[in-house]
Amino acid sequence: MYGIAGVLASIASLMCPIKTGDLPGLAEDWFLSAPSAARSDVAYVAVATYMIEAGYPGMERMVWLAEVASRNLPGSEAPDITVRMAKGGSIALSQLKGQDVILLFYDRDCAACAEMVCALDGSRVISDAIACGGLVIMAVDVGDSPGAGMFRIPSSWMDCMDEEGVVIREERYFIPYTPVVYLIGKDGIIKLKDAVLMDVERILTPGCKK
Repeated sequence: MYGIAGVLASIASLMCPIKTGDLPGLAEDWFLSAPSAARSDVAYVAVATYMIEAGYPGMERMVWLAEVASRNLPGSEAPDITVRMAKGGSIALSQLKGQDVILLFYDRDCAACAEMVCALDGSRVISDAIACGGLVIMAVDVGDSPGAGMFRIPSSWMDCMDEEGVVIREERYFIPYTPVVYLIGKDGIIKLKDAVLMDVERILTPGCKK
């Protein structure tokens, strides 16, 4: 993976007016930006580690980003969070063990979030798993102004909010943008981080057998 970092540094050094001090921001745009086709926490951590060890200037943000991006990778246990439900009361992620969980972090004023909600809601694989009781979608609003927005969460999902900002403040999950989707298995282990619908459908455990 360090080869990727070296290639990035070499290419960037030949591109005017990009300078050495701009490379941390370039790496962040390439690997952590929502619209980037190269988006990958694993690749970013490798690139960041290379740059940090090479002594690039202005490393404070990159050191922090590399640390938080390396958390919660597939195969690790999902950090527990307790959130308030729109219908009243609260629920902890750990209470959902025994079911697959799609953990969606979103903002009600985010157009990309509206598209993600529409895509998940329109998936036959996902709707069948929910109907069979094998899947729960916990949609957690991490926006600055929870409440009315440009879309609604489907009634078959758990509509929740991080009312006290614990997820963001304590960095339990890395949310550099919204939406961010995690797929968590029945055993509480993360299967997918920053997932896309196609991958969720591909590995989702069937909720029931016919």
